Amino acid sequence: KATFDFIAAHLAAFDREAARHACLLLLPAYPQGLKSYAHLFGPLPPFEAQRLQALRAERAGDISGALRSWRGCADLLIKDVGNPDHRLMAALVLRHMAQLAQQDDDLDWDETPKTLAYLEESLRFDPDDRDSYLKLAALNREAGDDKEYHQWVDRAVKQFPDDAQVLLDAAVTATARKANKKAAGFAARVLELDPINSKARSLLINAHLAHARKQILAGKYALAEKELDSASQLERNNARSGVVEINRSLLAFKQHQRERGQQLLREGARLAGSLLLAWLRLAVEAPRLKLEPADFQRNLALGDPRKLTIERADLLALTRLINAYREDGVDNLGSALEDLEKPLQRAIKTLSSEDDLLLICECLHQAPH
Repeated sequence: KATFDFIAAHLAAFDREAARHACLLLLPAYPQGLKSYAHLFGPLPPFEAQRLQALRAERAGDISGALRSWRGCADLLIKDVGNPDHRLMAALVLRHMAQLAQQDDDLDWDETPKTLAYLEESLRFDPDDRDSYLKLAALNREAGDDKEYHQWVDRAVKQFPDDAQVLLDAAVTATARKANKKAAGFAARVLELDPINSKARSLLINAHLAHARKQILAGKYALAEKELDSASQLERNNARSGVVEINRSLLAFKQHQRERGQQLLREGARLAGSLLLAWLRLAVEAPRLKLEPADFQRNLALGDPRKLTIERADLLALTRLINAYREDGVDNLGSALEDLEKPLQRAIKTLSSEDDLLLICECLHQAPH
């Protein structure tokens, strides 16, 4: 009020357009100034009047009222979509509405997903907004609509064929579809654009591993070796996880090369970083090749996994590995963790950080175990 009244009282001292703009910006917080504003500068245009109502409703926490007023703003702009500025403004208003709808707990998601509708409509007026495509893909994924999720990623790739983030999302969705060759192509293109992208590197390694498993199960061992070589070449020397060596060892056992298999298995366990991680890797990787993990545990000299001692660092590393496997589509993690239940219970009791506990609880919940 004080600022508004000061500008109104000293209007002659200011540039008139700057004063008008300043007073307009003050109106959402000082709606009582509207009458004075109209007297000094003339009535608000219809768009600004609707915009003022929307902003006032937002300040009052009335999201439904704000959405109605923003809808009025968008409709006024859409009437003149031949104007490029109005097209962009309409798209921006609709994206703001999507944000408000997503924040409002009172809106009924089960009827019409308003956030999705607003974002889709915004792309009619501004089809070059990458983030809207990615947001639509993410929202559909969260809603469990895999078909729409994949379709929005595909549309984003067509619109932005050289965008690293879009290609990374495309690699993720191709992995979810078990289209490993396609996922590898997208991830490889991301690495061309962004050579240090660790997510893309991981996806590409996993794509080669998945193809190697497919070849092993088909009895095409030479082709599987080539895929494992490709995966190994992509691993950084300071970030090797042992997963390639463990798969090489399982391939060697398939070929009745027992001594080589044992050697590779021990090397994989060493690179895994701990007996705990080596055990889990073996528990996951062996069944993927229709092999029993127990048949290979004695080769690692792991002993009884129920007697393992797990430190905090091991526990957090295990959490990261479980989450990574889950993202890779592994769905038997609960059973893989069965033999680790006792050492996990002992380790969890030693934790004192709430953040650590929440991280591990969420991981086990999602596993699920």
